[in-house]
Formats: sequence, structure tokens, C-alpha cells
Amino acid sequence: MSKKMIILALWTAVVLGAVSLQASNPFIEKTEKKGTRGIVQNDFLKKIVIMQAKLNREVSKKIEYYKENKSYAAGGMAALLLFIYGLLHALGPGHGKTVISAWVVSSRKIYSKVILVSVLSALFHALTAVIIVSAVYFFLKGAVFADTAGVRSAMMLAAGILLFLIGIYMLAGLFYSEKKRRGAAEGILNRKKDINPVLLAFIIGLVPCPSTSVILIFAFGFGLVLEGYVFVLAFASGMAVTQLAIASGVWHLREKAESLASGRLGFVVERILPAGAGIILMAAGFFVILPYLY
Repeated sequence: MSKKMIILALWTAVVLGAVSLQASNPFIEKTEKKGTRGIVQNDFLKKIVIMQAKLNREVSKKIEYYKENKSYAAGGMAALLLFIYGLLHALGPGHGKTVISAWVVSSRKIYSKVILVSVLSALFHALTAVIIVSAVYFFLKGAVFADTAGVRSAMMLAAGILLFLIGIYMLAGLFYSEKKRRGAAEGILNRKKDINPVLLAFIIGLVPCPSTSVILIFAFGFGLVLEGYVFVLAFASGMAVTQLAIASGVWHLREKAESLASGRLGFVVERILPAGAGIILMAAGFFVILPYLY
């Protein structure tokens, strides 16, 4: 693979989600206006949506059958289908893929940290929904679920602010390290200046996953409390696998680019890509905060 192709692929992985940032950033799911069609929202995403709809119906049937017959085979099949559903669901817009990719590009974390962020972000994304839905359910004892829009809105705003600050932190760390090593021969960022992986995963997963809420509410509606948590775990595991696969691809491209980095290519890898990643994170945070400014 040529140096130019590596840089192109790496940069594409980082900015792919930024093309439609306003329409679907890592934290907000907005309803698309009629008559419009996003660049990314094409036949591929349509197929993903159709497949998810089919899986939805199958999962509903399996859960209902499990409730009526206490068939563990049906329950296991529902969990398996939800795992596949999670795999497909995470391929859609959002879920922090752009944020994680930007972090991978701008940091020098080892691969185990990439795994940690990918898995924890998916689990936190589901866990926040579990906490909210469970709290409401147990307080109301199965009555009509309260509107959690206010809680979700507050979490979105908090996530947007934190994301914007992370972008600033990355840029500031980059400029500081550049100033500090002006006379140095080696151009490696200080690892201590990187964002903590657990903190990043927490921020990405701060906003509750709507699909997780629906799955849990559906299970609770049948009185399947413990089973509902198992179903959510299967769904979140599917999301984690997809996010890990994408982050791993970006990480390997990053490592390959660094091994070939020299001259202008080295400048792109060491300066331009990390700076671009920080700007993308700031932009993502800004578009989350923007609706709250009016």
C-alpha cells in the first residue's frame, strides 16, 4: 500500500461521519426533513435499516414466544438476534465512531486502549438507558413510563460541552508539545497528555441509547426484567464488536502510516491529522450544543 493511499484511507476514516455532522452527529439523532437525502444516507444505510426492521419483528416474536412458553431456545434465539441487531445498529450514523476514530488518530495509545474505548463506549451507551428506564420502571412499578426527554436533553448538552472541551484539549496539547520540543530530534507526543480512555468512553456513552430503551421497555412490558437485561447485554455486545472493528481498522492504518512517516508525510501524520481530529471533536461538540443556544 502506498503512502498516499494510507493517508487518504486514514483521513477518510476520521472525517466520514463529519460529512453529515448536523444531520447525525455522535450524540444526537435528529429526524430528517422530508424531501432531503444525506450523502451518506444512501442505499447502504437503507439496507441496514430494512435488515434492522426485519430483525426487530423476529426479536419481538421470539420474546413473546419465550414469555408464553418459557422456551429457553426462543430466549437464546432472541439474544442472538439482538446481538446481530447490535452489529447492524452500530453501522448507522452516530454511536461515537467519528469521535473514537479521531481519538485513535490523534493519540498514541496502545491497541489495548483502543479495545477499552470501543467496548466501554458501547456498554456505557446502553447502560445509561438501562439506568433511566429501570429507575422509572421500579418507581412506577410497571405503570406508564414517564417522559425521559428532559433527562436525555440534559445529558446531550453535558456530552456536547465535554466533547468540545476534549477537542480544545487535544489542540492545546498538540501546540504545547510542538513548542516544547522545538529543538528536539524526536517528534512523538507525550502519552501523558492523551485523554483518558475511560473518560472518553463515558462521554461517548453519556447519552442513553434509544434502541436499548425500547428493548428494555418491551421486555419489562412482558414482565421479563432479568431477561430484559440479558437482551440488552446481547445488543450492546453487538454494538461493541462493530465499534471495535472500525476503531481497529483506523488504529492499524495509523500504525502503518507512522512506520512510513518521513518528511512531508511525517508532518501530516504528526501534525495535520491530530489537529484535524481535534477540530472534528470541537465541531461535533459545537453542533450538539448549538440547539441549546437559541
